[in-house]
Amino acid sequence: MKTKHQIIDETVAYYSEDTKRRAVTGQSCHYFQKETGNMCAVGRCANDPQKLDGSCYFKTLSAKLSDEEIFKPEYRGHSVEFWSDLQFLHDENSHWDEKGLTPEGKEYVKNLKENYHD
Repeated sequence: MKTKHQIIDETVAYYSEDTKRRAVTGQSCHYFQKETGNMCAVGRCANDPQKLDGSCYFKTLSAKLSDEEIFKPEYRGHSVEFWSDLQFLHDENSHWDEKGLTPEGKEYVKNLKENYHD
């Protein structure tokens, strides 16, 4: 199982490599974006992001489905709050620019790591 810090670092690296990988349209986020194949932070770690209800916030989705139904084995075992906070890293446009994390995004990542110890 991956640690919280590993998942945070992996997420930052994945979207920093190409911020166009983010699955956002305006203020909306997508677990899986059909037009591009992009996935959000949760979708990237999901067994089958195309089958997740894209109209649900993660907290609502996690109330309907188990950890095993949502996530690949290596991503299981973390709290709903962790995934919601990681998702906010992905969703918030002010966290990213064309080069990767903005100063605001870096501060958010620092706070995530302080809040979620492995």
